[in-house]
Amino acid sequence: MHAVACFGEALEAESACTPVRESQLLATGPRSIVVLGERAGRLLGQEKLHTWGTWRDVPICVTYEVGYLVGHPEARHVAWAALQQLPQRRLK
Repeated sequence: MHAVACFGEALEAESACTPVRESQLLATGPRSIVVLGERAGRLLGQEKLHTWGTWRDVPICVTYEVGYLVGHPEARHVAWAALQQLPQRRLK
């Protein structure tokens, strides 16, 4: 498991981080990507929560961010269901 980060609140910071974020992701050689939070998912072109798509031919799924799950324990089963699909979605 790898974490990729580039910090900043403004949209300008997000777009400035795009090359850094993409190079970090590509350097890890992911077989699949699980993104925590809708905002981070949008930066990788995934608009819908809990729906598998692809980013540069790599399976990707966006689920709730950890802070949301802490405050909304009833949502944990939805995030867990998405994570349970991970073994079937990984690239070989």
